[in-house]
Amino acid sequence: MAIVGSLDRFEGLCKKTQALQCVWDYMKSAMQEGNEARERITKLPLKSPQKLDLGNGIFVIEQAYMTKPYEEAFFESHQKYIDFQLVLAGKEIFATGEKGDFALVEPYNEAKDLIVYSPLEKECSSLVLHQGFLAILFPYDVHAGSLKVGKESERVSKSVIKVPVELVKHSL
Repeated sequence: MAIVGSLDRFEGLCKKTQALQCVWDYMKSAMQEGNEARERITKLPLKSPQKLDLGNGIFVIEQAYMTKPYEEAFFESHQKYIDFQLVLAGKEIFATGEKGDFALVEPYNEAKDLIVYSPLEKECSSLVLHQGFLAILFPYDVHAGSLKVGKESERVSKSVIKVPVELVKHSL
């Protein structure tokens, strides 16, 4: 089950281990106006992601893109990493569901840590992520982001922090 909410609600969770403390520190700095990380991410050219290593096998993909219609949704899940997806600017619809709600399109690709799906129903659960919102997605969460809110596309600046599953202790 994905966990979603305002970044400030996650402070206690991220301070439980030294590895997650670096994730928290990165996310907090990326949300601060005038911070170098925030400036770098919000000024990224569209579709020009950058990768940043945080140590302990944790890395960040900083990206900027235009939102797209639901019909173009790319549904995926991962096995090695838990996604911490933080929206720095803009807003997007984020669709998610359980694996049983999807048809397998591409089996697990270990090199990309990626499984690709298509939904069995026309729509699945969705919510709006806007500036300052974080979605934590576990290996059993099929998800698709970058979907437009309303009729107009908009620019979204986002950081996707990839945390090895063994660094997160959860019992969901």
